[in-house]
Amino acid sequence: MMNKIYLTLGFCLIGLSIAFLFSWLNNNQQEISISVTEAPNTYTLSAFYPKGQTENVKRYLDNCLKPASIFRNSRELDQEITLSDQTRFYIKASEGRLYLKLDKSINSGNSIRRIKAICEGINFKGS
Repeated sequence: MMNKIYLTLGFCLIGLSIAFLFSWLNNNQQEISISVTEAPNTYTLSAFYPKGQTENVKRYLDNCLKPASIFRNSRELDQEITLSDQTRFYIKASEGRLYLKLDKSINSGNSIRRIKAICEGINFKGS
């Protein structure tokens, strides 16, 4: 009878350990996936990155887009942005995720080059 209790407790502890391990691995995922697509009329950046780098990415974007502050202390963003120089783009951002789409047909050459340079300069690793 005592052996069954110890055996059951042992299996429970192993099961809990495995569950905690998978949970920890899922929350500390360090994979980075970046996709840049350029078509005649659009430029698109789609990125998945470690959630811990979200604040660095947001700070970088706000710094590059000054005087605009697109995040304004929000955790998520899903909107069309128009900057003071009339650069227009769509951005969707949340923890560990960034999607940016620029319509080339409505933006100047300078605006297109600026947004491309900003996207190329993002450091998703945070180092």
